[in-house]
Parts: sequence; C-alpha cells; structure tokens
Amino acid sequence: MRTATTIPFVFCLVMMETSAFAQQADFSGHWRLNEKMSQNPFEKIYVSMGTEQLKGAGTSAYNSVNSGTLLRDSDRASTLRALLDYAEVLETVEIEQTEDELTIAVGAGDEFFSLFYLDGEKHARQLPAGLSIEATAAWEGESIQILQVGENDAVLKEIYSLVGDGNQMALLFQLESKLTQIPVQFRLVYDRVEAD
Repeated sequence: MRTATTIPFVFCLVMMETSAFAQQADFSGHWRLNEKMSQNPFEKIYVSMGTEQLKGAGTSAYNSVNSGTLLRDSDRASTLRALLDYAEVLETVEIEQTEDELTIAVGAGDEFFSLFYLDGEKHARQLPAGLSIEATAAWEGESIQILQVGENDAVLKEIYSLVGDGNQMALLFQLESKLTQIPVQFRLVYDRVEAD
C-alpha cells in the first residue's frame, strides 16, 4: 500500500522539478546595452574609487580575462584600471545557458569571459595572477545570482534578471573591496539582439 502512494508522489515531485526548470528564465543570447535605461558605470566607479589615481588608468590592450580579476584588490591603481577596462566593454554581452552552466562573455572580443556552475555550490578557482577565489552561482527565483569571493575578502556580486517579456535583461553589479570608499555598484539594462 505504501508503495502505491509513494510512486505517484515521487512522480509528481519529478514533474514539478522538470516544470520548474522549463519555466526558469533563459538568458541565452546576445545582449546590447540600453544606455538610456542604465546607470553610468564610470561615474559609479569614480565615486567608489576616487579620482586621485586616474593617471594611466584604463587600457584597451589586454587579452580575455575572467571577471574574477576584478577581485585582485592588490593596489588602487590596478583595481581602478581593471574596473575601467570592464566598464569600457560592457556594451555587449553574450550568454550561453544550459541546465547546469552559465557562460558569460562581456565585450565584442569576449574581453571578460566566465563560466559558472548553476548548482549553488562553491567552486574554487585559481586566476592567472595567482589569486584564489570561490565562485557560486544559483537561481534566486527567476534571477541568477553570482557571488565571487577572493582570498583577500573582496566580494563581487552580480544578479542577472529578465525584464518584461524577456527581451530585456537587468544586471546589478556590486564590488566590495578594502580599496573602495563605498562598494562599486551600478545597474545596467540590456536589449536582446540578433547575433552579428
């Protein structure tokens, strides 16, 4: 008797989980920054980091790097430079999403490239610069929350949410570091576009 009631119950749970994934937001695609609906990341960076270290900050000559690079927290000038490099290429984002993984490429040349596992577990990573970080990505309702924590206690939090009918995406970016006067925080809105 117990088996007869357990099987339908388990079947219902499996169907609910399958249905829940089918209803989750799909971030896959190409996205272009909607400047009118977005905050200016450069202004937010300067408010948080100050402007005394502007000399020589920012560069357009660098290879693809992981977004965890923003957690280096080694010195004010290099952190400001990394943030300005990131803000410079935020105009385009490409996302590939599966049930288990999320790949985010920021910039027309994939200047900032990251892979996250959507299991809510902490995953240790070693960046080329020698920094160890822990990355966690998980669903929070219909949004994806990504948390990266450096061994130096710097924290990068990103929340991706679809807006309206799914043709717009909002990104909330927040970086907490010992080098910032206040967290670097800004909100960007993207429009879904066809691939070039």
